[in-house]
Amino acid sequence: MSALKSKKQFVLLPLIVALLIGVFALFQTANKESAADSPQAAATQEDASVVVPQRAATAAVPAPHPADCAHCNPVSVEEQSIVAPVLATQPPFDAIFKGIAGTEAILCRADFDFLKGSQVGQPATFKIGGQAFTGTVGLVREGNFSSTYTVAVEGGLLTVTINRNNEFSAYLMLNGDSRVVSIEEHGQEDSAGDLLASEASVSDYLCAPTGSVYPLSAPQPVP
Repeated sequence: MSALKSKKQFVLLPLIVALLIGVFALFQTANKESAADSPQAAATQEDASVVVPQRAATAAVPAPHPADCAHCNPVSVEEQSIVAPVLATQPPFDAIFKGIAGTEAILCRADFDFLKGSQVGQPATFKIGGQAFTGTVGLVREGNFSSTYTVAVEGGLLTVTINRNNEFSAYLMLNGDSRVVSIEEHGQEDSAGDLLASEASVSDYLCAPTGSVYPLSAPQPVP
C-alpha cells in the first residue's frame, strides 16, 4: 500500500513542476507587457528610435548683379544715348570733289615745287579742287631715284611721290571720308606740266575694305 502511494507521488511531482514553470512564464510575460505599456517604457522606446539625419535644405543664393546691370537699373528709351551712324563721306569735303569733277580738275605741278628741298615742320600752302589748304611738311625723303613728301593739313594728309622718271603722283586723304583726291600726270602731250585730279577711294591706296574711311583707326561705317 505504501509502495503504491509512493509511486503516485513520483508521477505527480513532474506535473507540479511543469505547472509551476508555466505559471512563472505566464507571470513574466504579463510583467513585460505591463512595462511596455507604461509611459516610461514608451519614452525609452522613443529615445531608442533611430533618427535619420536630414540634410538641411539650403536655398540657392544667386550671385549679386553688377552695379551697371540692365535688369536692376532699367533705362528708359528717352535716357538711352543715341549713337550717330558713321558716315562714309563728310559734307564739308563735298565741294572739293565737286570741283575736281568739273573745271577744277586740272592742277599746276609748279604749285608743288615748294616740296623739293623742304624741311620737316616747314609751312606749306596749296590748292586742290578750288579749295586752299594750309599745313606743315611732315616727311621729306629725297633720294637719287625717287622722293616722297607728306603735308599734314587741317582735316587730312597729302602724300606726294616723284619717281625716277620725274613723274609726279599724289593723293589727298581726308579725315572721316572714304573718298580720296588722286593726282597724276596729265596724259595729253599738250598738257605738259599739268596734273589731273580725280576721285578715288581709301581702299584704292590702303589695304582696307571697300568703303573704309581715313584714318583706319577711326570708327568705320557699318556695311
